[in-house]
Amino acid sequence: MADKDTSSTPNTNTIYSQPHRNQTYSSTNNPPSEEHPRRALRPGLYVPLLAFFSPETEELDESTVAQHAVRMAKAGAMGLITQGTYGEAAHLSHTERARITRTTRHAVAAAGYPQLPVIAGCGAPSTSETLELCQVAFESGAGYALVLPPSTYKAQYTLPRLKAYFEDVAGASPIPVLVYNYPAVTGVDLDAETLASLAGHPNLVGAKLTCNDMGKLNRLVAAVEPATAAERGSGFMCFGGSADATLQTLVGGVCETG
Repeated sequence: MADKDTSSTPNTNTIYSQPHRNQTYSSTNNPPSEEHPRRALRPGLYVPLLAFFSPETEELDESTVAQHAVRMAKAGAMGLITQGTYGEAAHLSHTERARITRTTRHAVAAAGYPQLPVIAGCGAPSTSETLELCQVAFESGAGYALVLPPSTYKAQYTLPRLKAYFEDVAGASPIPVLVYNYPAVTGVDLDAETLASLAGHPNLVGAKLTCNDMGKLNRLVAAVEPATAAERGSGFMCFGGSADATLQTLVGGVCETG
């Protein structure tokens, strides 16, 4: 049986017709400066850091925070994430968040890794508090914000509303934003088409998928042509978010955050 000629058949799946970012655009609302230089995200393994506390006082153990960050940098991490799920984000005050990110930034710079990107978790129930956390992250030395979707009233959120939320955050954040899809925690699951449409925003520079949905991850990769170890692509970064799916993530040609 002869193969069907599809060369003139239009692709009606909109996920594969999303606009790619302009690679010459400075994808941030603040230009790079000596105090806040641009540290590019590069393909590789990004490590979500633990937060450490004194067992006696429950105060932050900044010395151990610093040692842990440097150890991960020396091990070959391409970037570090503070205030992720492993970083006790849900239990930290804004001041504690700032201390952890600042300690991490200073520690890796002093150890000889000044260009290592630091990504800070900045998710909150409201747009205004999320932007406050983005500002705290920026002032503390983080170069990027990792943002969960709001989930307090998740039954009321439609995908268009969630898309508008991320666009509002990205439009006002002082640092570039990565979308964090973690349905097991938030109860909100962003689909590949919504994520691909967000890739067209100049201040939305990546997505982390901690949903173990390899089909979704590969559909997103096909739609946005992300940066990989072999090609720069569109510059948009796609991350798998589970160590259990590291092999599948690498087969898809994208990065891993563990």
